[in-house]
Amino acid sequence: MLHNDGLPDKKTQVNVIRTIVYQGAGVKTPSKTVQTVIFKAVTNTLTGETNWTPRGQ
Repeated sequence: MLHNDGLPDKKTQVNVIRTIVYQGAGVKTPSKTVQTVIFKAVTNTLTGETNWTPRGQ
């Protein structure tokens, strides 16, 4: 996306691995789940504001 100054927004991403651990259901407790979540950022070049949005499974 271009703004009035003709410069595109800066884009970047960060990959985060999270582990979800379930408890309390005895033998029916699900095993832990490991997921990669990708956070994408867009920085507005005019205001300097960065918005991060999680993407992933």
